[in-house]
Amino acid sequence: MAKAIGRASEASTVAFTIGICFLLGYWLDYALKTSPLFSVIGLALGMVTAFRQLLKLAQRISNPPAGPEKEPASNENQNPDPTPVSKAPRS
Repeated sequence: MAKAIGRASEASTVAFTIGICFLLGYWLDYALKTSPLFSVIGLALGMVTAFRQLLKLAQRISNPPAGPEKEPASNENQNPDPTPVSKAPRS
């Protein structure tokens, strides 16, 4: 579940990147009266950056980092030796 939330967060970052770059370009167009020059440049920059983020995300998903192997849960009551254990003293 936590992995899914993390991936959804990274995917929303992609959309946020495109939006911020476009809005920055739009603001520059408004301030400098150069419509639509900076809006288009901002949108293109946002799309390139978002594409790079998606590639990194896809690589991370397809090649997860190697971590320590989890050992199977052991039951202390089980005897690893299949022969029965006798509590009686040997003569």
